[in-house]
Amino acid sequence: MLFLQTSRVPQPPTFMQLSKSILNVSAFAALPMASTQEAAKELIDSRGRMNYTSPEHSSTTTFFYDEAFFFPAFTATQKRNTRPCDLNEARSHASNGEIPSQNTFIDSDVNTAYHMANQDLGQDQSLSLSNVRQCPTPSQYFTGRKEALSRLGKIFSAPVVTLFGPDQHMLASFVRHTFSTRAVFLLASSAEALAVGLAQTSLQDPQVLTATLLVLENTHPSLVLADHLPACCSSPVLITSTNHAVSHLASSPAYGFQLPDHPNQQIMNKLRGSVQKALEPKQHIVTLVASGGTGKTQTVLKFISDNSSRFSNIWFFDATSDTTLTADFKALGKVASVGEDVKDVRDFLARMDHNWLCIFDNADDKELYLKDYIPSCSHGNIIITSRLLEASQMDSPGCHLEFGDLNKDDAIELLLKYAHKESSETNKSLAAEIADTLGCNALALSTSGAYILTTRTCTLSNYLGHFNKKRKEILNYRLRSLDSYQRTIFSAFKMNFENLSLPTQYLMQICAYIHPTAIPMEMFIRAASFEGNDIGSADLHRPTQAISLTEKFLSLFGEADSWDDSVNELCQLSLASYDDLQNTLTFHSVIHKCVRETVPSEVDMAQAAMIGGHTCEPYAIRKSTHCPCTDLLARIFWDSGFWAQTEALEEQTVMISKEGLGQRHPDTLMAMIKLGATYRTRGKLEAAEYTDQEAVSLCKDVHGENHPDTVLSMANLAATYQARGKLEEAERLKEEVLSIRKVILGERHPATLTSMSNLAFTYKHRGNLEAAEKLEEQVLALRKDILGEHHPNTLTSIANLAFTYRQLGRLEAAERLAEEVLSLRKHLLGKHHPDTLSSMDHLALTYQARGKLEIAEKMEEEVLPLRKEFLGEHHPDTLRSMHNLAAIYHELNKLEEAEILAEQVLLLRKDALGEHHPDTLSSMAKLAAVYQARGKSEASDGT
Repeated sequence: MLFLQTSRVPQPPTFMQLSKSILNVSAFAALPMASTQEAAKELIDSRGRMNYTSPEHSSTTTFFYDEAFFFPAFTATQKRNTRPCDLNEARSHASNGEIPSQNTFIDSDVNTAYHMANQDLGQDQSLSLSNVRQCPTPSQYFTGRKEALSRLGKIFSAPVVTLFGPDQHMLASFVRHTFSTRAVFLLASSAEALAVGLAQTSLQDPQVLTATLLVLENTHPSLVLADHLPACCSSPVLITSTNHAVSHLASSPAYGFQLPDHPNQQIMNKLRGSVQKALEPKQHIVTLVASGGTGKTQTVLKFISDNSSRFSNIWFFDATSDTTLTADFKALGKVASVGEDVKDVRDFLARMDHNWLCIFDNADDKELYLKDYIPSCSHGNIIITSRLLEASQMDSPGCHLEFGDLNKDDAIELLLKYAHKESSETNKSLAAEIADTLGCNALALSTSGAYILTTRTCTLSNYLGHFNKKRKEILNYRLRSLDSYQRTIFSAFKMNFENLSLPTQYLMQICAYIHPTAIPMEMFIRAASFEGNDIGSADLHRPTQAISLTEKFLSLFGEADSWDDSVNELCQLSLASYDDLQNTLTFHSVIHKCVRETVPSEVDMAQAAMIGGHTCEPYAIRKSTHCPCTDLLARIFWDSGFWAQTEALEEQTVMISKEGLGQRHPDTLMAMIKLGATYRTRGKLEAAEYTDQEAVSLCKDVHGENHPDTVLSMANLAATYQARGKLEEAERLKEEVLSIRKVILGERHPATLTSMSNLAFTYKHRGNLEAAEKLEEQVLALRKDILGEHHPNTLTSIANLAFTYRQLGRLEAAERLAEEVLSLRKHLLGKHHPDTLSSMDHLALTYQARGKLEIAEKMEEEVLPLRKEFLGEHHPDTLRSMHNLAAIYHELNKLEEAEILAEQVLLLRKDALGEHHPDTLSSMAKLAAVYQARGKSEASDGT
């Protein structure tokens, strides 16, 4: 441990130089002389120190030598109020595993990487450089982001390296052999010892912190460095200890080293190189990648505000475009007098071997290549904020920073701050609803709070209603605060939207009228492959503009890979996220709302979304239902077999609609009607009945008894009655619905014909097959006349009548009709259309009833894999095919195949529908019959 006080540090003398200069050492002039070298060794041994006058320097220097090392130990940097440390004293302490309490500074003439900030710049130039491209201040309302700020703090902290060894003296010797950079040695055997050492140094001085390697010796594993070292400390830290548990203090597991017992020279050299490499300065490049308005820039500004003393210089560059970034570099180059070209400034930063920080903000331009601006060197720090996913490719190892929306609590706090509302439980609850609706997006919450503050009629409780009515106004509302960020919610989104290709823009606009969560890409692929025409000549009010939009949209994706190209483009600009396992696309709720502002005609685009998203359902029915855009995804989930997700989504839609629009709002009532239907298909019949009854009551009160939505709610309640076995109530209500539609819409309206078909279905279940047959024959004749023989609805009527014929035992007629409808659907809709597959399934059942089991088996085996491929394994039609095929296997005495399939379908139906759903009970009965046929009587009883 050594300290040297001198104006300039010369090279430490060799033994030969000491020998030649021995007569000049007046302190030892009277000592007997042997050979000059032996005399030097004797002098060093006896005193542990030697005054030496260098031939190149006029000053006299005191050096300390340790003959055990056979080379000069170390010299030290200039420092006041310290005393030289006697080497013999140091040896004595070291041999006892102790470190003297005095702080020791060591250095050499080697140019060290951890040096004084701006040591090669004049003070005036340093100040002027600091005034170029200064960081704006963070928002006074900044909230949260503790995890991101902590992560940034760790990334830009100097490395902490641990060195464990069984012998403290050996550790001390190794450290002194290894480092020739200036260092501070402190005893850290306890928190108290470290506190004393820190108090006796000037470590609070940032100039010292950037100039030294900090060595904590004999460190106790329980030490918490953050409790002792200043936050601004940028010095690398080397921790030594004889306790292996100290390894957990290292910056990373790779920075924990061990000095083994009795190492050979090769091991020592390898370890020395590894420790030195770990402590070497490294360039840190961090990227914050997320969509606009998430608070990337504000988080960086907050970090800089709290940690500016960590860095020698901080420059904030506008990386919006090549033009703005070049201008900022030019300004820096001019002040630094290094030239105004980008290369000049980049090379200047590479030469400026300091702990500087460059912030490249809003690097969102795909044509901007940041690598042209970032210096290639092993020092300095870079932060990049961007919406481009590809920007994360520039991250330094270990410098990846996850960044997204605010957490719920911070989102609530931010909203209340901007709204100037107290943090009461009531306000928090109201704010939580707004935060959920806005997806905890920082800009959207800030804007909402400011809007509430300045709009007297708008409160926390009615804000969502205001937003629905004045969406465009609020999305374009500009904050009037002192924040540097001045974009509106919409302008922040529009910047990236305009950079999208035309097909991707169309995809976003279509998706804007589907719920933003987990949109199945399969629906678009299926729509693009649909070759049929489900619009008949009798449709007098066809949405021609919406049809044109749909056709134009699908025409943009002629190549199979074009869908993937758009998904990748959206993700690269942080406009959407993609689940590659489910093949689904998800949009942030705020982005989803902004997209609608780019649509010229919302009505046409909403209808286009319905037409394109539901090619497997007849257009006439789609036209009459007019599903609200917010619950379109429920239909898509159902098509894909995601029944639980359908229910959860529609429950959320009802809740938000009730609270945001009110219970009596038409959109709320329609959401309730949809939810009741979903409960019914999920087998939750009590919940379905309660919801349907509530919807009917409210619709009658709000709309009147003859309103289309009221009639629709009555039709749904009738269907629920039928599912619950309340066939009389179902029949009565369906007859009432049919009567109203005949009066209001006329006997030939498509909705009236649908009601007739539904009533025929109830007649069949009540055993009134003749009445069902008569009604279905009426419907078929009318649809042929009104819609044409080839309209999908007409084909549905033929299929229904064939089903009735089969139940009546008129199998030959049933077979003839089923074959006719299958042939037409294959020709008009294509072999893989869901309606075509349904016809194949029904025909197979007819073949089965006629005893043509081999033909039925072959057809069902053809249908099942197609339904699995195009509808998914969990779709109700797929499960129906599995059930039917199991029944055919049973009749063919293929009992093992029947058992495997019956067990599969039972498990899937239990999971999707519940144990008490009629379809589940039917599967249980079928499996029990198979078990009994196989002689598994106990299994049959258990089923």
